[in-house]
Amino acid sequence: MIDYTKLLPSNKYSIYFPAMPPGFAEFWARSEKSNDRQIPAELCRDDFNIFNVVSTLFVYMRALMSAGLALGKSSSRIPPAMITDRSNRPSNSIIMWDSGGFQLIRDKIIWLGDKTRQRILDALEYYADIAICLDIPPFGKSIRFTTFGECLETTVENLRYFQMHRKYVVRPIFLNVLHGETVEESQIWYDTVKHFLMEGWAFSGKVYENIDEMLRRIISMRDEYMFDNKQWVHVLGTSRLSVALTLSSIQQALSKNVGHFVQFSYDSSSPFTMAYGSHMAYLGYAIDKSGLVMKQHRFPDYDNSPNWQQLAFPSLIQTALSNRLMLSDICLPTKSVFANSSWDTLSYHLLAHHNLEMVLNAIIGAHRIYDLDANNADGKIPDFLIRSKIGIEEVFTSECPMTIIDRYQEDFRRLFTVGRSMIASDITHDYDGANRG
Repeated sequence: MIDYTKLLPSNKYSIYFPAMPPGFAEFWARSEKSNDRQIPAELCRDDFNIFNVVSTLFVYMRALMSAGLALGKSSSRIPPAMITDRSNRPSNSIIMWDSGGFQLIRDKIIWLGDKTRQRILDALEYYADIAICLDIPPFGKSIRFTTFGECLETTVENLRYFQMHRKYVVRPIFLNVLHGETVEESQIWYDTVKHFLMEGWAFSGKVYENIDEMLRRIISMRDEYMFDNKQWVHVLGTSRLSVALTLSSIQQALSKNVGHFVQFSYDSSSPFTMAYGSHMAYLGYAIDKSGLVMKQHRFPDYDNSPNWQQLAFPSLIQTALSNRLMLSDICLPTKSVFANSSWDTLSYHLLAHHNLEMVLNAIIGAHRIYDLDANNADGKIPDFLIRSKIGIEEVFTSECPMTIIDRYQEDFRRLFTVGRSMIASDITHDYDGANRG
């Protein structure tokens, strides 16, 4: 059993929060049913609970849940037991809950004003250690929220409601979200919401996909003392290894600069969407001078070949689960010709579990090289990553930080625009090539 929480110490690195769908969190928490397929390789449900310290697979004490997905369209659903529940996990685990604003703009939640606000606030205070304040993202105008102004105005009302009605206990701590599709919008949003005193900040929106713009905002916030008594900064929905490394550098530099520790974190749903949406598995990762890449493979349907039962789980780098599974544990025997016919619910959850461990492996592998000094890292990771790391250190020690940001802007922008993300398709060979060649 590997405890990835200990291998990624939060006092040194930014924290990765896997954006876990409710189905995954509920499946491994529920009791076994009579018609359930037997879990293969002599494993049990407790082995797949990533918060279970006696799991025979792996442990990772972090996850993000979405209130919108967990509570349903009316925000009134009481979720079944989940492995993320406080009663089901150790006290040193950390669960972040997003507020469900994304589901609101997608019209997947019925907006009922204060009733919706209170239902979401109740859930955040009941389930979360870290909670994202209820925001209305302006990047996807909905039937109900049609303009930037409406999104911002409703977010302000949400912040007022949370500030008035929250219980102000130790947990959860609340994060105030900064949005912006353009630099101008981001400034308006920031100036409007910055006066609501929460325990930390979250970044979202297209403008903050540019690390240089995020750094400009962080420096202006530092100079306005917006990190005083703040514990946390989260970047919503990023899936690039290069950004994960950069956030670790910003965390270290900002904490030293303001005189107290500020934890940075980020999230992605890719281990789960890869499995559930695309039948894709992470085979491994590659880190070198040309880039940081997650390697992938699309699983086949069961094909009744004579040697099918002897085919191993395809993976270039093994995980605790792939070491124990055969391909036929995922793709079940069937006579149907439809692509997804040989998969059941367990198949998807098994693959998602494998994918999550592979992502954690990649994050660790990338940090080990990134932690080297510039001379030793040269040739092992992209040059722009090395220069960006140096640039971040200069930004937080310079008397003219904006000038330094301008100087390194090209390198900072490549962090999001160069290379492939953790959700890109990087291997296009067929199954035979992956397993026999």
